[in-house]
Amino acid sequence: MATTGTLSIKDKSYKVTGTSWFDRQYGELFQAIDKGWQWFAIELADNRQFMLFDFNGEDATVEKSGSITDVQGRTTNLAAHQFDVAILDYWTSPTTGCTYPAGWTVTIGSETFTVQPAVQNQELRGSHSFWVGPVYWEGACTVSGAVSGQAYVELNGYCKCPKPAH
Repeated sequence: MATTGTLSIKDKSYKVTGTSWFDRQYGELFQAIDKGWQWFAIELADNRQFMLFDFNGEDATVEKSGSITDVQGRTTNLAAHQFDVAILDYWTSPTTGCTYPAGWTVTIGSETFTVQPAVQNQELRGSHSFWVGPVYWEGACTVSGAVSGQAYVELNGYCKCPKPAH
């Protein structure tokens, strides 16, 4: 979405313009949040886009899917067997002690890409009076391989929050 506004940092205001992402999930998400997932939005320099999600667990093949949008804007669904996500490294938050994946090899068909966090510490910590969490990692990443690009990655379920007191 096209974005305009003002960003204030330490008593200084800056006019900003750009593109924003508006993200909403609806429905009964407790099991998904409890189990956890890796979700990728990958934009390549050749104008292709990949969306991949991979739920954590021993047999997540029914909970692993994605899509490819080609340069003409046509979207094709990907089944679990058509791509692979391998974790390359991990990062531990100095604030929460939670450990998250921090780098991936993504293979789609015959192409392999390396996805790396632009900044390691992109952990988000919710603080609400009605709920203790969520605590998760999501943020900007770089993409290298046969085609370079950028990505946005979301990691949920790697930091288990205590249950709220009743």
